[in-house]
Amino acid sequence: MPTRAWLPVLIAVLGGCSKSADDTPPEPVLPTIAAAAETAPTAEEWVNVSAEAKEVTDVEYGGNLEFFVEKTIADKFVVRLAAQNLLDSDKDEQIGVFESVEQLQAGTPVTSVHQIEESDPVYILTFRGTF
Repeated sequence: MPTRAWLPVLIAVLGGCSKSADDTPPEPVLPTIAAAAETAPTAEEWVNVSAEAKEVTDVEYGGNLEFFVEKTIADKFVVRLAAQNLLDSDKDEQIGVFESVEQLQAGTPVTSVHQIEESDPVYILTFRGTF
C-alpha cells in the first residue's frame, strides 16, 4: 500500500511517537489542529427616541475564521499558535431616526448615521505550563 510510506515521515514531522512502559506499540503524538468559521445574521433594533420618533439600528457582521495548532510537550507544557479573524471581519452599522410610518416605508430618515468598523487578522503564540 503506497499510502503508508509517508505516514512515518508525517509522524516524525508532527511530533514523533510517545514511549510506552510496556511492550505495546507506541502511539503517535500529533498536535491538535482546529478551525472555526462563523457568520452572524443581520440584526435590527427598534428604540423609541421620543413619543413620535423611532430609532432603527441595522447591524451586519462579516464572516470570521479562526485556526489554531496546539502541541503538548513533556505532558506539562503546551505551545499554541492561533490565527484569529482571518477573513478581515467587519461590522457595518446603520442608524436612522424616523418620525412617521411614511418615512420608514420610503426609507428616508430624519437623521442617519453610518458606522463601519474593520479589524485585521491577529496571530497569537502562547506557551502554557503546569506547576
